[in-house]
Amino acid sequence: MCAASSAHFKSLQELARHITTVHVFDIVCLWDGCVFGLSQADAREMETHMLKHVYMTHIFNSFKEWCESLPSGYVDSGSTDLRLCPPALRCHFDLLLLNETLDIHERYTLIDHQMYLFIFKGIIQTSILKELKVSSQGSHQGNGF
Repeated sequence: MCAASSAHFKSLQELARHITTVHVFDIVCLWDGCVFGLSQADAREMETHMLKHVYMTHIFNSFKEWCESLPSGYVDSGSTDLRLCPPALRCHFDLLLLNETLDIHERYTLIDHQMYLFIFKGIIQTSILKELKVSSQGSHQGNGF
C-alpha cells in the first residue's frame, strides 16, 4: 500500500512504479508521518526518498526479489540508484556493511560504484606497496644491506 495516497498494489514493483509516476513531482513527502520536503521540486530526490520508504522497511528474501521489485524490474548499471539497496543486500555490490550508512546525497549507480572500487583498490594497492617498501627497507638495514 502507498502510505502517501492509500492506493493498494499487488506487488512492490507496482508500488515503486506508482511512486515514480504519481508522486515524482511532490515537494513534500506524504508518507505516513514523514516530514521530508524539498525547497524546489527535485523529482529525482523525492522519488529516491519515497522509494527508500518502500525498500528500507520491507524484508527481502533474496537479492533477486529486491531486483524484481525495482520500477524497471532489474538493476540497470547506469540508472538504478544503489542508495535504495537495503542494508542486508549491500554485500551483493560490495557496498558498506550493515551497520554503516550510505551517506551519498546524489544518485549513485553501479557504474559509479565500480569506478569508486577501481580507484579505491588502486589507492589501497599503492598504500600497501609503499608500506612493504618501507618495511622491507627497514629489515634490510638491520641485516647489513
